Amino acid sequence: MILKNKYRSAMEKIEVTPQMKERILSNLARKREASTEIKKQQYLKWIRPASTIAACCAVVLGAMAIYPTLINNNGGNKQIQTSPHADNEKGMSAQTGTNRVLVTSPIENMKGIDEVKKAVPFELIVPGKLPTGYKMDNFSVISGKLAKIIYSDGNKKITFRVAKGAEDISGDYTSYEETDVVKIGDIEVTLKGSNSLINLATWIKDGCSYSLSFSKGIEKNAVILIIDSMEKA
Repeated sequence: MILKNKYRSAMEKIEVTPQMKERILSNLARKREASTEIKKQQYLKWIRPASTIAACCAVVLGAMAIYPTLINNNGGNKQIQTSPHADNEKGMSAQTGTNRVLVTSPIENMKGIDEVKKAVPFELIVPGKLPTGYKMDNFSVISGKLAKIIYSDGNKKITFRVAKGAEDISGDYTSYEETDVVKIGDIEVTLKGSNSLINLATWIKDGCSYSLSFSKGIEKNAVILIIDSMEKA
């Protein structure tokens, strides 16, 4: 009881000036702000990993919702049809788990000119004469409609194509510097190239579209001789 009375008596003698009061309140405010900032940092430290986990879960759930639809679209097999003039290998495929993705190429390789004749729905007309050293090197049919024969001399190649119709079936869409149209017999031939050499020749005859592509440019007269020699295969 005596100590309590002395404490009360001592406290009554303490005088708190306005400056001291302002300093005490300021210190209390700073401590309160520091405590709030610590709690905020602790909250952010927890919420960031939680939001990342939530985002991952959303992606997984979305994939699980879409996956059955993709499988049922074609019985688990999806076919991708390539361009009829594309030079892809036949029978490419990829398999993941139980789902197969089939890439169907339109190109069918042939063993010789006789197989090409049987595979196309028109009478096959091919060059009868070629520059010295060139021989038939490769045979193929694209989409069952376009015949393609590659001639080679071991270094350079000449690619011959033919199909029914009047469209450009050359597969060569290069913008050449020079273009010329010449008359060979009863047909008009479009010649394209540069430096007075021919890289591409195209023409139409008897309902079929033809093209000759040269890996290295050749003289115009040589191209005219090839086209003038066209004959039944």
